[in-house]
Amino acid sequence: MSRPAAGGRGNRRRCAAGLTAGSARMKIADMVKEGREPGFRPFSTLGEIVADAGLKLRRPAGKPQEPAGQKPERAEPPDEELFRQAMDGVARASWRRNVAAAAPPEPQPRADPGLEERRLMEAALAGDPALTVQDHPEYIEGWIGLLFRELLGIELSLPFAHLPYSEAMDRFGTDRPDTRYELYLVDVTDIVAGSEFRVFRQAVERGGVVKAIRVPDGARLSRKELDELIEYVKVFGAQGMAWIKVQADGWQSPVTKFLSGEVQSGLAQRMGIQVGDLLLFVADQSKIVHDALANVRIRLAQHMGLIDAERYEFVWITHFPLLEWDHEEKRYASVHHPFTAPLEEDLDLLESQPERVRSRAYDLVLNGTEVGGGSIRIHRQDVQKRVFAALGIGEEEAAEKFGFLLEALQHGAPPHGGIAFGFDRLIMLLGGLNSIREVIAFPKTQKATCLLSGAPAEPEIRQLLELCVRVEKERRS
Repeated sequence: MSRPAAGGRGNRRRCAAGLTAGSARMKIADMVKEGREPGFRPFSTLGEIVADAGLKLRRPAGKPQEPAGQKPERAEPPDEELFRQAMDGVARASWRRNVAAAAPPEPQPRADPGLEERRLMEAALAGDPALTVQDHPEYIEGWIGLLFRELLGIELSLPFAHLPYSEAMDRFGTDRPDTRYELYLVDVTDIVAGSEFRVFRQAVERGGVVKAIRVPDGARLSRKELDELIEYVKVFGAQGMAWIKVQADGWQSPVTKFLSGEVQSGLAQRMGIQVGDLLLFVADQSKIVHDALANVRIRLAQHMGLIDAERYEFVWITHFPLLEWDHEEKRYASVHHPFTAPLEEDLDLLESQPERVRSRAYDLVLNGTEVGGGSIRIHRQDVQKRVFAALGIGEEEAAEKFGFLLEALQHGAPPHGGIAFGFDRLIMLLGGLNSIREVIAFPKTQKATCLLSGAPAEPEIRQLLELCVRVEKERRS
């Protein structure tokens, strides 16, 4: 099997083949079960195994995409995450582990859900308090590189790029950016805050933001196509979207008359406007703006043919927020899970400005799809207690629910962390498929229904009695 090097900015496929999903699944599972690692001779013979088996390769049929604003919930069920924390932090003696396991259903299903998705897990352990999984690229990135080299004949460009969460949100509107094309989000809040356009001005007065995307050669889009985009952003909570076409004889838009020459000059300078460009604006609260423009960005790239399906762009997303405000519960909640370690330099903000504390969590994103994620765990009892307090968990509640963990941490635990790769999702991308359902036997629907067996079915009375559950059916008049 040929192994051409990647060309250009990203990694390009140069072979006419793609591995069948089922075959790739079996080979990767065998490697994991046997504990093979990059650099070990048994692991490097995968190409010979594939060749001997006479497996056919399959070209990708397109790029799988998830709506950028629908961030999948990262936390696993508390009991599993809790026991893993105790095991990794206290009872471990080895430096790393490999596990292939079935993952539990996600609390918030993805747009392309896999309710029984397998995960490949790796946990690293070292004595350095500044430990991160990215400190060991020869293991994580080397493993990914080996898969692409052996299964697809592609040499990835290593190391992968790193992008802080704040920069990813600012430039792409999502923490799962597809970096194969530009169409960056640009913050123009300060420029349009004092404009006569009421939509912009009122959004800023309410504490919102105004962001825009410059679409090169976008002025060729018809009014019908623009109207469809405006309706599309409403799906993500936006009230609408302003647009400007930059023509040779001036700006064409219903909002141009509300923008002074000074505002137009400021926009032109900041966005690098050229004749033929299309400018798209959304003004609202930052979350709505990011969700709307992130998905517009994807839709435009697909519509205008800006996505190079032959290129693979990996990027690490780092420094996620540790906490976020839950408006329904009126308290802070963990973005990842309660055992994620905060950055050492942000610890002083934990009590005074918890929303500004960054975590030592990280995701690995490929072409706009998250393929792996994890974090460094808290290994100090005092830090764990402070995080519990920031979450509104008092000392008594912490002792009742997590007493064994706090006691274990008191006896000392080394810095530890890990990363989990979505097994089926990775197979989907390696096979160039559009849906994770294509690589899962008997996949569930987004509502967790099994089309084969009809589950979930109505339980029997004796089953309810065993669980002390009483069901009252609604009476219809």
